[in-house]
Amino acid sequence: MWGIIAITQQGLSLAKKLKAHFPESVIYTLAKWHDEECAVIEPDLGTFTARLFDRHKTLVYIMATGIVVRSIARHLVDKTVDPAVVVLDEKGQFAISVLSGHLGGANAVASEIAGTIGATSVITTASDLQGMPSVDMIAKKHQLIIESMHDAKTLTAMTVNGQKVGWRNDSLLNLSCYYPCFEKDAEGLVVVSNRTNLAEKVPFVQLIPQNIIVGVGCRRGIPGPQIIDFVIEQLQLNSINEMSIRQLASIDIKSDEQGILDAADRFKVPVLFVEACEIEMIEHEFTSSTFVKSQVGVSGVCEPAAFITGGRTGEFISRKKSKEGITVAIFESAV
Repeated sequence: MWGIIAITQQGLSLAKKLKAHFPESVIYTLAKWHDEECAVIEPDLGTFTARLFDRHKTLVYIMATGIVVRSIARHLVDKTVDPAVVVLDEKGQFAISVLSGHLGGANAVASEIAGTIGATSVITTASDLQGMPSVDMIAKKHQLIIESMHDAKTLTAMTVNGQKVGWRNDSLLNLSCYYPCFEKDAEGLVVVSNRTNLAEKVPFVQLIPQNIIVGVGCRRGIPGPQIIDFVIEQLQLNSINEMSIRQLASIDIKSDEQGILDAADRFKVPVLFVEACEIEMIEHEFTSSTFVKSQVGVSGVCEPAAFITGGRTGEFISRKKSKEGITVAIFESAV
């Protein structure tokens, strides 16, 4: 949902034209121009901008760029959290990407607006001008986590300055090769990996894919901290970055198991519960236990649950491991 801000009658007219194309948007204007289609800017634009930053991930200002710069300056935090800011002149001739062009998507918004109302988009980020993909744009496109923004800036600067940057995908995901330089010739590397033990001879940035599924089974009543500790132990043994976890997975009979729910909260991921009948169809392919069969109706939980919720495509980094009534398996999905 965009916030569209206008402070003149002509600007408000353009704002309403934009809203017709982007109906989820909210228009903000001064009290003297206010009507039922708009919210009021109060007490002043500079102060009100704090609320705009909280409410919207994209802000479109229809006014002079200087006014916008002075209004947003004191509210800026970091490119990873600041909203996208686009400025339009009152006649709708130019759509200027001002802030968060890549991660926030301001470049894309400026281009979209320009295409919609017949304006000219103004993009000034160096990588876009040279037709080179920036590290943050690649990360956003494929929902990869940038391990270090400092490293991302370094590698993007290298591409802009014409240095040889290589690309390596250590994950199972099918990703395009964005930098065709051979790794052996590279002066810098962009590495897609869910591991914690990367060590390169040249400057590099790690992009972390969220394609790790952690299958979990447990006896009734196992406390969350105990499950969390065992999952962390298995991740560390296999050099897996916590940020690469997409979800936890278990059997539906465990959907109210507080320890598993607490573990999902700790890793800030959802937990998917698979129906027993679905596991039963493939349980013969995985590690089996007669005790587990007697308790939950199938002979295994953590492995088949991880496999099924991982899209059934990929490979196990760690098969079933057991400790004090808890079982954990780590599956890397290829989708």
